[in-house]
Amino acid sequence: MNIRTGAVGALAAGVAVMTLLAGQAHAVPVLPTGGWNGDPDTGLGTAVFGHIGSNCALDKGSITAPSSGDRGKIWRYHKPVGSDRCESKGIKVKDDVTGKAVSYDFTPKAGQANKYYLGWESRLSSTVDNHAIFQWKSYPEGLQNWPVVLKVVDGKLTLIHRTTATPVPVTLWQKDILPNDWNHIVLGLELSSDAGSGTIELWINGTKQTFSNGSTVWQARTWDTGNQPKWGLYGATAHEVNHDMDKLRVSTDYNDVKQHP
Repeated sequence: MNIRTGAVGALAAGVAVMTLLAGQAHAVPVLPTGGWNGDPDTGLGTAVFGHIGSNCALDKGSITAPSSGDRGKIWRYHKPVGSDRCESKGIKVKDDVTGKAVSYDFTPKAGQANKYYLGWESRLSSTVDNHAIFQWKSYPEGLQNWPVVLKVVDGKLTLIHRTTATPVPVTLWQKDILPNDWNHIVLGLELSSDAGSGTIELWINGTKQTFSNGSTVWQARTWDTGNQPKWGLYGATAHEVNHDMDKLRVSTDYNDVKQHP
């Protein structure tokens, strides 16, 4: 064998291996098959979330996982009187390179699915007005701060979109809800910083909802900067409220998060 040719071949092979390893080291963690499972029954506890807000502990609030009959464990976000919030932020997925759980990055990527479905069951102990039970929150605040919010207004679960053009949010949809009733929610978000390309969809208890414009799809700017899902309670400072949640899922496939009989 020609020594020079062999050396060149070995060098090329080494470069290829190093390139492959570098690509693996910088691979972006993806959602697992079947989507992210945020149930407390996974045994991972609050480690399924990216972060637990410090207000929970500072204001004597809590996020616990009590048992609830046939449901098994559920999440309970407890916000006492005098506290303005108790929330979790983001979701964690496994990094296949390091084997560690890392916060999932929702940044839209070319050539990949950028439509997400977030599903969960929700039960509120009180339907007093609040600022949010769910936020699609920007980090930092960006131009919108929170492009999409679910909150309670006048006893109605209310979906709101915040645009960049005006500080006054747009109410997309409302539905009467009762304290201590479970409701299954699926929020569909096509992520885009272009108001003509992003979309919002909503299913309640398995039924796709019609928005105030008469459509079941609302075109909107849904990606601001570093957006992450925040579940829990925000607002209603003068009231004690529990927000129970079950069957938290995030996927790019609606079938993974939809309500099942």
